[in-house]
Amino acid sequence: MDLGYYNARVRGMRRRLLKADDYHVLVKSAGCDGLTERLKSTVYGPYLEVSGARFDQPLDIISNALSARLEEALVSLWSLSPAPARPALKQVFSRWEAHDIKAIIRGISKGVRREDILGALIPAGEFGKGPLGVLAGSPGIKELAGFLDAW
Repeated sequence: MDLGYYNARVRGMRRRLLKADDYHVLVKSAGCDGLTERLKSTVYGPYLEVSGARFDQPLDIISNALSARLEEALVSLWSLSPAPARPALKQVFSRWEAHDIKAIIRGISKGVRREDILGALIPAGEFGKGPLGVLAGSPGIKELAGFLDAW
């Protein structure tokens, strides 16, 4: 299996990641406002703008922007991956899928609103926004287990 094209795409995505020096600068930022200003000059800038339109609190803006960027990267990795590479990538994504399912179970068992549950999830692999929305909308744990069993 030739993964040259996929490897090149992944390397291109990797170049957009923050470097160790970037983290040192970010850690020295003065509060959320300073952190937001420094992140605006990175790949996270557009995500901060979108999050700023949805949220009022600086910490919510930053958190949502980081999550949105991660979600986009994971979706890109999955959609670009050739079929022979998917089993290996699925192993990597299974961590996120398990996190999401546990968050849904906890949310449903505590009576958390569907929208709030969805805000805690990072869609990855086969569990994209659609399937996670269905799972998070389950009226109870028994129904959630039924959905998962059908999957």
